[in-house]
Amino acid sequence: MILFNIYTEPFRICEKKIDNPIFYIWSNDFKNLKEYFNDDKFIFVENNYNKSITDFYLLNKCTNFIVGPTSFHWWRAWLNYEKENMYKTSKKY
Repeated sequence: MILFNIYTEPFRICEKKIDNPIFYIWSNDFKNLKEYFNDDKFIFVENNYNKSITDFYLLNKCTNFIVGPTSFHWWRAWLNYEKENMYKTSKKY
């Protein structure tokens, strides 16, 4: 089960710092995500062509990151030049 409440605080912080943010959501399993992220500010990146490479490239184009408990997204955010634009879902990560 995904703990959606871990994203509440990072979303709130981004919305305070960024005017009209748009959140791109990557996942390996989009089932039920639209129930939790059902606003126009959320865009689901559903990609099946060279998924890992294409997703990594698209993540490279982002300037702010909410980093969840996955190493793939954490590394993309960590390699970003704007380290202060990384918002963690937990102090544990």
